[in-house]
Amino acid sequence: MHETNIERLKKVMNNIHDKKIYSISQNTDENWIKEQKEKEEARKLKFDTFISSINEMYTCKDCNKNCRTFGTRLDDKVILKTGLCFDCLIKMETQLKIDGKYEEYQLTKMQNNAKSWLTDFKQQLNTYKKEYSDQIKTYVSDNGEVEDWGGGMDNDDFNKLMDNVYTEIETVVFGEDSEEKNEKI
Repeated sequence: MHETNIERLKKVMNNIHDKKIYSISQNTDENWIKEQKEKEEARKLKFDTFISSINEMYTCKDCNKNCRTFGTRLDDKVILKTGLCFDCLIKMETQLKIDGKYEEYQLTKMQNNAKSWLTDFKQQLNTYKKEYSDQIKTYVSDNGEVEDWGGGMDNDDFNKLMDNVYTEIETVVFGEDSEEKNEKI
């Protein structure tokens, strides 16, 4: 029968326990030791590369401040989008206002945001097109009748509808001459 922890503890306190000597064997093979050191160096190199890339992303391009370590909550919001800390972004925008170029900067920024949104929207429409074309549009009911669940559209009609939706939204976002504006951006 196994003894309980309390019984073992009483034996240790009364100095009645078995005095076993435990030893830890170490592998003294030099090749194994060299291999383990190389693995550790490779792990450190990967980790250092990862940390340096993170630090590079969070370093302001203007003042070289590391916003990951020394930044504020506002720096966290703008550093990844602009590459500048919040203070440098405010200085840059103020200088643009003084030079009279802020409206152009603002328009360019809004156009870039709209173009990015349209790119994401186009990808989503392409996903919808693929899912629609992969769907089974006819089903056989329990009583043997074939039911059409495709909404009365084949794949070509659906693709044309999605393309029309995209061009309409593009026209609303960029205006009538959307193709010319897309080329400028």
